[in-house]
Amino acid sequence: PETPTIALYAAFGDSLTLEGAHLSPVRAAPGDAVILDLYWRARTPEPRDLVVFCHLLGEAWNPATQGPVWAGHDARPADGGLPVPLWPAGEIVVDRHLLTIDPAAPEGLYHIEVGIYTAADGTRLSVSCAGADADHVLLPVEVRVTP
Repeated sequence: PETPTIALYAAFGDSLTLEGAHLSPVRAAPGDAVILDLYWRARTPEPRDLVVFCHLLGEAWNPATQGPVWAGHDARPADGGLPVPLWPAGEIVVDRHLLTIDPAAPEGLYHIEVGIYTAADGTRLSVSCAGADADHVLLPVEVRVTP
């Protein structure tokens, strides 16, 4: 399928859960953009000002980012339109991210990592997903980049 819907359960800190994602398209060329919709739920009120990051990761080293990141988007949810402290507990919030692939990206399979950090000091929230603890989650989907 060209537009997979991804179901997952990743707990961010003590209050937020990433419950799913939708990615379109799953095939793209260097310079193209992919759209990632994230489906969040606040389990309890979260007073901190938080920023979501999404990175498209490849196998190759990107000299521009000094790492494997070939596209990235950092923003407060809904591009600042829906700050986390305003999220009603228990309701799903849809958060869209546009990832524009570096025009120099080589052909291959890429993965997407998602995380959250505090706007005040950049500290990443811990993530618990499928028994693993980290500061981000790797989505179970691939993007194929072809010329």
